[in-house]
Amino acid sequence: MTTPTYEVLEGLCVVKSGTELASFLGSCNLQSGKRRDRSSSIYFITVGERGVVRMWDSERAVCLYEQKSSDVTVSSDTDDSPRGFTAAVILPLDQGLLCVTVDHQFLFYSLVVHLEEKFELMLCKRLVGYNEEILDMRFLGEEEKFLAVAANLEQVRLWNSESINCIGVGMGHMGGVGAVAFSKKWKNFFVSGSSDRTIKVRSTDGISDDADQPINLKAKAVVAAHDKDINSLAIAPNDTLVCSGSQDRTACVWRLPDLVSVVVLKGHKRGIWSVEFSPVDQCVIIASGDKTIKMWAIANGSCLKTFEGHTSSVLRASFLTRGTQFVSCGADGLVKLWTVKTNECIATYDQHEDKVWALAIGRKTEMFATGGGDAVVNLWYDSTASDKVEAFRKEEGWQQSDRDSSEFLARKKFIYLLSIFIRGIGELLEGLIPYSQRHFSRIDRLVRSTFLLDYTLHGMSVIEPDTNATEMNDADNKLLVEKGDQEQELTSEMLKEKAPSKKRKPNKSKDTSRKKVKGAAYTSLAPIPLKV
Repeated sequence: MTTPTYEVLEGLCVVKSGTELASFLGSCNLQSGKRRDRSSSIYFITVGERGVVRMWDSERAVCLYEQKSSDVTVSSDTDDSPRGFTAAVILPLDQGLLCVTVDHQFLFYSLVVHLEEKFELMLCKRLVGYNEEILDMRFLGEEEKFLAVAANLEQVRLWNSESINCIGVGMGHMGGVGAVAFSKKWKNFFVSGSSDRTIKVRSTDGISDDADQPINLKAKAVVAAHDKDINSLAIAPNDTLVCSGSQDRTACVWRLPDLVSVVVLKGHKRGIWSVEFSPVDQCVIIASGDKTIKMWAIANGSCLKTFEGHTSSVLRASFLTRGTQFVSCGADGLVKLWTVKTNECIATYDQHEDKVWALAIGRKTEMFATGGGDAVVNLWYDSTASDKVEAFRKEEGWQQSDRDSSEFLARKKFIYLLSIFIRGIGELLEGLIPYSQRHFSRIDRLVRSTFLLDYTLHGMSVIEPDTNATEMNDADNKLLVEKGDQEQELTSEMLKEKAPSKKRKPNKSKDTSRKKVKGAAYTSLAPIPLKV
């Protein structure tokens, strides 16, 4: 038997016999009065493009139940916008019916029975997904707990990153929103750019963390900025300028809050996907579809530096660590970390399976998030310090859990070094002992030599006399003179006695000369009085 439904069907499920829903459908057949035997009846449910649930009897080919109105919500009022169900399934244990919509929403229906033995499907729960392509996102707030996400829709959604709730929606664009940028100084507004080639300044006044429904974010200023889709926006650190990058291969700098043009940056060969102000210099960094990243001066619009390394279009670039580094991501699914001073790529990360469209930087936490066409958001943290600590621990072979063993090894190493030190000192002392003995012997000989010198000098009376003994020295001098005279007289007498002997003449002459010399020596050694 063929049952006409007069709509495009997307899902069908058979109602099992013996369930609560099958019994109610059987009662509907009995009330019709046309058929009493329900043993051969097969009941089934259909869903399709109309967005309503219908229940059928296979024997009679009639619709036993149909929803009066559709519970499916549409994202646009245009006639060609998709709507309706894509699948349906009956939950076990008579828990109801689950339907899936075109925009990836889950609708849970429960069976409600009225007094007149009539039933209907009541919507009891709706799970709304967010499976659009993420094109841009930014952190907002003093503690960076708000996250604004722009997808290929005509609206901007503001989320609370802690409670994962949508707290604000910005509408008004005529095309998909491709870029958002938040105030960095006052933190009370943000700018959105769309494929309709316009830029809107929106206020965030009235945002509440515990709001039941998201508030409407109104626009304060609008300008037609480019000739093609706007892909990126960035606000200066002092909230005075905003830069926009477009698919028309140009980037424009505008003055806030009136959106007055300041300078136009031209030079890229493909469309611009990302713009970002430097936190320390008067320049902007621009990522383009020509696989390059360029740094531009705001004052005169000149190109300062060019960075190359991506194998496909560079979709996002943003500064890190106070402008000394920046991170970039592209259509090749790679995330790269660059150093501004050396123009070098120092790290490359591969954690996405599709194009990386979105990049958000945490200014206080040094954390950044990346999101792309694979519907995955990755959070990245700075692990430089932890990596250095881990490398140091691996190099030294020291772990916190093995502290006792490390202390034992340190003590053993200390004892070993101490024994080597003591052994070295012993060897050094053994080598110094002979050397010291030779020097002590030499010093002893020199000391004994000084005794002879003292005796000689004392004998020669060269040593200076004491001042207290000057009178005694004068008396001694007189006695020495008298003694010298007596010796001279004695010598002359002896010479006279020995003069007659001729044989001993040579000896006499020798003795005489010797006596004379001795007398002369005594005379010459007479002390000379010293004047004090």
